[in-house]
Amino acid sequence: MTATIPSLLQPMKDRLAKLRTSPTDQAKLIAAIEAVVALHKPGGGYFASDVACHYCSNSIGYVLYPCSTVAALVQALGGDTA
Repeated sequence: MTATIPSLLQPMKDRLAKLRTSPTDQAKLIAAIEAVVALHKPGGGYFASDVACHYCSNSIGYVLYPCSTVAALVQALGGDTA
Protein backbone atom coordinates (compact mmCIF):
# COMPACT_ATOMS: atom_id res chain seq x y z
CA MET A 1 0.00 0.00 0.00
CA THR A 2 1.65 3.20 -1.11
CA ALA A 3 -0.76 5.88 0.16
CA THR A 4 -1.49 6.52 3.81
CA ILE A 5 -4.97 6.96 5.24
CA PRO A 6 -4.29 10.58 6.27
CA SER A 7 -3.10 11.45 2.76
CA LEU A 8 -6.19 9.81 1.28
CA LEU A 9 -8.45 11.53 3.81
CA GLN A 10 -7.31 15.05 2.89
CA PRO A 11 -9.14 15.21 -0.47
CA MET A 12 -12.32 14.10 1.32
CA LYS A 13 -11.84 16.87 3.87
CA ASP A 14 -11.44 19.35 1.02
CA ARG A 15 -14.62 18.13 -0.73
CA LEU A 16 -16.60 18.17 2.51
CA ALA A 17 -15.58 21.76 3.13
CA LYS A 18 -17.30 22.74 -0.15
CA LEU A 19 -20.59 21.02 0.69
CA ARG A 20 -23.46 22.72 2.43
CA THR A 21 -23.36 20.44 5.42
CA SER A 22 -22.82 21.33 9.00
CA PRO A 23 -19.15 21.72 9.97
CA THR A 24 -20.03 19.69 13.07
CA ASP A 25 -21.23 16.79 10.89
CA GLN A 26 -18.07 17.01 8.81
CA ALA A 27 -15.89 16.99 11.90
CA LYS A 28 -17.73 13.95 13.28
CA LEU A 29 -17.25 12.03 10.04
CA ILE A 30 -13.53 12.79 9.90
CA ALA A 31 -13.11 12.03 13.62
CA ALA A 32 -14.83 8.65 13.19
CA ILE A 33 -12.48 7.63 10.38
CA GLU A 34 -9.43 8.86 12.29
CA ALA A 35 -10.53 6.93 15.41
CA VAL A 36 -10.71 3.69 13.42
CA VAL A 37 -7.30 4.38 11.86
CA ALA A 38 -5.82 5.04 15.31
CA LEU A 39 -6.89 1.56 16.42
CA HIS A 40 -5.76 -0.28 13.29
CA LYS A 41 -2.06 0.51 13.05
CA PRO A 42 1.00 -1.63 12.45
CA GLY A 43 2.94 -2.98 15.39
CA GLY A 44 2.31 -3.29 19.07
CA GLY A 45 -0.37 -5.44 20.58
CA TYR A 46 0.34 -9.01 21.58
CA PHE A 47 2.73 -9.45 18.65
CA ALA A 48 5.22 -6.58 18.67
CA SER A 49 5.70 -6.71 14.93
CA ASP A 50 5.32 -4.04 12.28
CA VAL A 51 3.66 -6.58 9.98
CA ALA A 52 0.74 -7.21 12.36
CA CYS A 53 -2.31 -4.99 12.94
CA HIS A 54 -2.24 -3.69 16.51
CA TYR A 55 -6.03 -3.94 16.97
CA CYS A 56 -6.83 -7.15 15.09
CA SER A 57 -4.02 -9.30 16.47
CA ASN A 58 -4.36 -11.13 19.77
CA SER A 59 -2.88 -14.02 21.73
CA ILE A 60 -4.52 -16.52 19.37
CA GLY A 61 -2.81 -15.16 16.28
CA TYR A 62 -1.89 -12.10 14.32
CA VAL A 63 -3.51 -10.35 11.39
CA LEU A 64 -1.22 -8.89 8.77
CA TYR A 65 -1.22 -5.14 8.32
CA PRO A 66 -2.97 -3.64 6.49
CA CYS A 67 -5.91 -5.54 7.91
CA SER A 68 -9.24 -5.78 6.12
CA THR A 69 -10.53 -2.70 7.97
CA VAL A 70 -7.65 -0.51 6.77
CA ALA A 71 -7.85 -1.98 3.28
CA ALA A 72 -11.58 -1.15 3.13
CA LEU A 73 -10.94 2.44 4.25
CA VAL A 74 -8.14 2.90 1.73
CA GLN A 75 -10.30 1.53 -1.06
CA ALA A 76 -13.29 3.69 -0.07
CA LEU A 77 -11.05 6.75 -0.09
CA GLY A 78 -9.80 5.90 -3.57
CA GLY A 79 -6.40 4.49 -2.71
CA ASP A 80 -4.58 1.39 -3.89
CA THR A 81 -4.97 -1.60 -1.58
CA ALA A 82 -2.33 -3.70 -3.34
